Amino acid sequence: SVQLSSPVKVVAKDGSSITLSNGKTVSASAVVVATEGDVARKLLETAGVGLEPEKAPKQTMCLYYSIDGPAPTGEPVLYLNGDGVIDAEGTCTINNMCFPSNVAPSYAPADKSLVSVSLIGIPPQSDTEAASLVQQQLKQWFGPEAQSWKFLKAYRIPYCQPNQEVPSNRDKPLRLAPYLFVTGDHRTS
Repeated sequence: SVQLSSPVKVVAKDGSSITLSNGKTVSASAVVVATEGDVARKLLETAGVGLEPEKAPKQTMCLYYSIDGPAPTGEPVLYLNGDGVIDAEGTCTINNMCFPSNVAPSYAPADKSLVSVSLIGIPPQSDTEAASLVQQQLKQWFGPEAQSWKFLKAYRIPYCQPNQEVPSNRDKPLRLAPYLFVTGDHRTS
C-alpha cells in the first residue's frame, strides 16, 4: 500500500517492517528504499546497512514567471543555454527554460503563460535579485517583452540529482539483504 505524508523513521534490518515518524510500525514482505541518495543513506543506517559515500550532489534553483498572454512560442520546447555553462555553478546563468503551459495549459490561467527557468547550482543572491538577473538574460533571448514577465516564485533545490562527474560508479547493488532493496538515480536504476 502507499501512504502519503508518512515519513519513514526506521527500516527493519531484515526488511520485514518500517517504523513511521509517528511511531506506527508497518509490516512488509520486503522493503524498497527509493529516495535520493542522502535520505537512502540515513534510512539504511537504521537497518544497519552502510552505503558508500557520495560526491556532493548537484543543486539547482528554479524560477517561475507569469506572462500576460501567450508565450513567445506555442511550441513545447525546452531551451538550452548554448553559450556554455561550464563555469556557471552558483551563478544566475540560465541552464535551461521552457513554457510549461504550452504542454499543459492548465498550468496557467486562460489568459496567461507560465515560464520555468533552471540554473546550475544555487546562487548567493536573494530570490528577487536572482530573478532580476535571470530576467535580463531572458530579455536577451526573447526581446524586451521578457522584462514585463512577472516573477512568481523561486525554489532552491539542494539535491536535484546525484553527482555524475567522472569517475562515477553507477554499478551499485540494488539488493542489500534478502528482503531489503535500494533504488534511485544514485544507483544503477
